[in-house]
Formats: sequence, structure tokens, C-alpha cells
Amino acid sequence: MLRHPLPCHLEKHSLNQVATTLQSTVVVVVVVVVVVVVVVVVVKVVVVRAAAVVVVAAAVVVVVVVVVVVVVVAVVFFLLLLLKCTFGFSHRPSFYSYFNFFLTIPSQEKVH
Repeated sequence: MLRHPLPCHLEKHSLNQVATTLQSTVVVVVVVVVVVVVVVVVVKVVVVRAAAVVVVAAAVVVVVVVVVVVVVVAVVFFLLLLLKCTFGFSHRPSFYSYFNFFLTIPSQEKVH
């Protein structure tokens, strides 16, 4: 069995996109956490304690959901890149060609 060379079609551009997306996500999550802490402190000072508990619970749920979704998307994207590179799936017509279309969009931009 012939193995495809590791670098193959693994584009640095795609990996850079993943890294940039993760960095942006971390920044957004940090900002959201800071805002939530400020809101909770204000609510604790101004309103009843029960309201503060509800706000904290809602904020925690939102932050956790956002983090989980972004991490899952990033991991799936990275695994697809590794599959494309390691096994050369992009050469076979399969379910992967659907994702391959989105991975190659940046390199297909042409001005007529």
C-alpha cells in the first residue's frame, strides 16, 4: 500500500484560520466572563440575592454552550484536515468531498 506524504494538501492557510478562530474565541469568552462578573456584582448590590443567582446561572450556561460549540467545531475542522492529509480522502468521491469544498474555497477565488 502506498501512503500519501504527510504535507500533501494540508494548507497552512486552513490551520492559520483555525488558530485565529480559537484565539478570537478565547478573547470573546474572556470578555463575556468579565461582563458577567460585573453584571453579577451590580445585581448583587442593587437587587435581591435570588435574582443574582438566576443571572449567574444563565450566564454560566451561555458561556459553557458557546465554548463547547466553538471547541467542537474547531476540533472537527482540524480532524477533517488531518484525514484529508493523512489518508488522501480528497481524491475519493465520498462524504468528505462536501467538506473539501468548504476547505478549498479561499484558494478558488478568481476574478474574471
